[in-house]
Amino acid sequence: MNLDRLSNRVADGLSGNALGPTASTERKIAIQLHHTHLPLLDDAGVVSYDPNERTVTSIDEARLDELLDLGRQLLESLQREQFRTV
Repeated sequence: MNLDRLSNRVADGLSGNALGPTASTERKIAIQLHHTHLPLLDDAGVVSYDPNERTVTSIDEARLDELLDLGRQLLESLQREQFRTV
């Protein structure tokens, strides 16, 4: 999937506007995806992102699930710790 299409889909998901996202919103999301999120996801082995072609060529759903589960566990642990200190 190319970056323009991906940023459009992300913007659609985030938009609360019935008319859809604005072009400037899509551009901001594309910049964030290209410079931050997609390189991090590529480094983590979740996606294969080619910044020169500006395309995501594959997604490792098992790796994504693994990292999401790890994130949930961390969040739950932090929440439990917060209740102990209150």
